[in-house]
Amino acid sequence: MTVADAVHKWTNKALDYAKTKDNLRGLAGSNLFALPLILNKGEMLNKLKSFQKQFAEFGNLEEYYNILQSDVNLSPQASAQIAYPPSAKINDYIDSIKTPAFQGTGFKRATERSSAYADKILELGVTNRDSLLSIMRSIQEKDPYFDQNAFLDVFKKIARLYQARNDLIENFKRRSNFAKLGRYSNLTNL
Repeated sequence: MTVADAVHKWTNKALDYAKTKDNLRGLAGSNLFALPLILNKGEMLNKLKSFQKQFAEFGNLEEYYNILQSDVNLSPQASAQIAYPPSAKINDYIDSIKTPAFQGTGFKRATERSSAYADKILELGVTNRDSLLSIMRSIQEKDPYFDQNAFLDVFKKIARLYQARNDLIENFKRRSNFAKLGRYSNLTNL
C-alpha cells in the first residue's frame, strides 16, 4: 500500500466516523419513547451496535459509552453492554446460562450462583476490552436473580490478591536495592 492509498483510506474512515457521530447524535436527539422506536427496538439496537464498530475502529469506545449515557439516556450498564460487548468466550458462556427455576432461588443460592459465574468468567479470562458492567448486564438478562454484589466480591478479592502480590514485589525490590546500596556505598556506616 502506498502512502497516498493509506492517506485516502484513513481520510475516508475519518469521514465515516464523523458521519457516524452525527447519525448517533441525531438518533439521540429523537424521542426515544416514540411509538416507532419502541416497536423497532431490535432495529435501534442494531444501529447502536453498528455505531459501536465505528467507534471501536478509532479506539473511542469510552467516548461512545459516555454519549450513550449522556445523549441517548441509557443506564451505565446498558451503555456498557452496547459499547463494550463481552468477548466471544465470555459471550458463549453467558449464552449457556439457564434461567433458574423460581424454587431454586433463595438469597444464598443466588449468591452462590453469582460467585460461580464470576469464577467461570475469571477462568475464561477477562480481556482489556471486556467491561464488568456489560458482563453483569448480560448475565442479569439470563438470570433475573443474579446477585451483582456477590459477583463483584469475587473480583474484589482477586484485586486485593494482586495488590498484595504487587506490594510484596515492590517491597522485595526496595529491600534488594537497599542491600545493593549497602554493599557498594559508604552510607551503611551512618
